Amino acid sequence: GGRTSEVGGVGEVWGRSAAAGGPALVTVGGSPGLGKTRMASEFVASVAERALVLEAKCDPAGTATYAPIADALRITAAISDTASADEVVRAFDVLTPEAVADRARVAKLLASLVGVGDPAPPEETFWAVRRLLEGLASERPVVVVVDDVHWAEPMLLDLLEHIVEWARHAAIVIVALARPEIREVRPALLDADAIILEGLDPDDTASLALSLLGAHDLPEALVHRILASTEGNPLFVRELLRMLVDDGVLSREGDRWVVTIEADDIDVPPTIHALLSARIERLREDERAVVERAAVVGKEFYRGAVMELVPPAVRPAIDSHLENLRRKELVEPEGTYWIDERVFRFHHVLIRDAAYRRLLKEARAELHERFAQWLEAKVGELVGEHSEVLGYHLEQAYSYLKDLGPLDERTASLGRRASGHLAAAVRRALDRDDLAAAENLSGRALALSDDDALRAQLLLD
Repeated sequence: GGRTSEVGGVGEVWGRSAAAGGPALVTVGGSPGLGKTRMASEFVASVAERALVLEAKCDPAGTATYAPIADALRITAAISDTASADEVVRAFDVLTPEAVADRARVAKLLASLVGVGDPAPPEETFWAVRRLLEGLASERPVVVVVDDVHWAEPMLLDLLEHIVEWARHAAIVIVALARPEIREVRPALLDADAIILEGLDPDDTASLALSLLGAHDLPEALVHRILASTEGNPLFVRELLRMLVDDGVLSREGDRWVVTIEADDIDVPPTIHALLSARIERLREDERAVVERAAVVGKEFYRGAVMELVPPAVRPAIDSHLENLRRKELVEPEGTYWIDERVFRFHHVLIRDAAYRRLLKEARAELHERFAQWLEAKVGELVGEHSEVLGYHLEQAYSYLKDLGPLDERTASLGRRASGHLAAAVRRALDRDDLAAAENLSGRALALSDDDALRAQLLLD
């Protein structure tokens, strides 16, 4: 609740685009916890019956430049992770409407986007994605939601801008969700149709608290305390109420909620970060072990990876621990599989951050390295497609060990492995003419490597 006018603002851009049959971009900006993703999902629900919706998510852990769009297209074309090259091309051929000129070429280029065949230069990739979206939009309007766009690689942002600038006679609306730092990365995304979220006003904050608890009223002193503490941040409101219920400070008696201590005596952590840390602190030890190790994997994580990382004693009950964490609204299943692994995600990236911060550097180093080993074994010969992610986790392990003490052989070997994966990612970035990503990756690989031959190649790149 409380975002009706903002959802209406996105709806207005959508309405103009659908009426004019032209593309549009709307950026929803705001600090973490203000409800960007929730607002976007309310908008998507309002148009789902009339539009085709593609949802892309950018990741801070570093993935291939086009990965967010590639994943969205995989889901839309119903392509499994184990599909053969021919099946991928065929699926994109089926997805691309017959009216699209040069359909076979579009399908082949889209297949290369998801790792089948040789990488294509940017202008061809941009052309193929735009052609597909234009074709789909000729059948019904298309909405592309891109979450956490502040983590996108520059070339992915170029692709979004290309679609909006060059799509013709096509109702394609791109909804970009971003933190305020997008101003530094790509100020143009905050042009005309940007909607900047602020904290909820007092009435909406009180309404949100009531709706979260399913209550008609709350003690006035408690409402004042919530308003004073949360500054209208919906995530803060939600997590504070959860903690008060878990601690028994807020208790249900019949059909009403009562506060069991004086409202002024309630201990409210001063920031959303402190509050989330306190919630994780209150978990049972086994649940805490699961949530901390899931945080090493990232905002999204896999059941098998967590199983690999938790202490052996915790493994037999892993599913019940994940279910308890779901009931406490800390994590939730995505409802999808990656290869044969169930995918979960943190309810909010700030919950992931709070769990990760609890781990000591030594533990982080070991867990990042173990996750990289698990991932290498899992993807087998497709390791090249995951070089950015593998490089990132080994790089994290290296840098934490380097912080802790002298550079021993284990640390140096982690650096070599990390730089090897990042160097492979540099090759792939250069193959697709993505110079910004190649520059970033080669700089990171150079900082990790003590191999003269590899360093010479990286310097040349």
